[in-house]
Amino acid sequence: MGDARREMRTAIAQMDGTANRLRLVLREARAKHLATACFDDALSRADVSLRHAREHARDAEEAFARGDAGRARIEVSQVRAMRETSREASTMADTCAAGKLDFPAPDTTVVKVYVDPRLAK
Repeated sequence: MGDARREMRTAIAQMDGTANRLRLVLREARAKHLATACFDDALSRADVSLRHAREHARDAEEAFARGDAGRARIEVSQVRAMRETSREASTMADTCAAGKLDFPAPDTTVVKVYVDPRLAK
């Protein structure tokens, strides 16, 4: 039961992070005057997935509280499914942004090195 609760909290936190990242990607796309339909769709999917995951997590907590392990398992599996949908939305946005935006894909590290022109001589 504790593992399932921790898993749901982690999934929702990841999904919240994905939605926030996609908002930033959409903002950058708008600033660069790119077509935004693909980014809008990805953000919409991420937001809807997050909202549904929160509802399922709440339902799972209620099921745990009343001792209904079967119902709780179903709700936890729905949170997992919503997390996967959020990941797919993130991948979709990354595909839309490929080569057009400066945003790195998630789970990557970007290192930018700035060399003072006075030192480069």
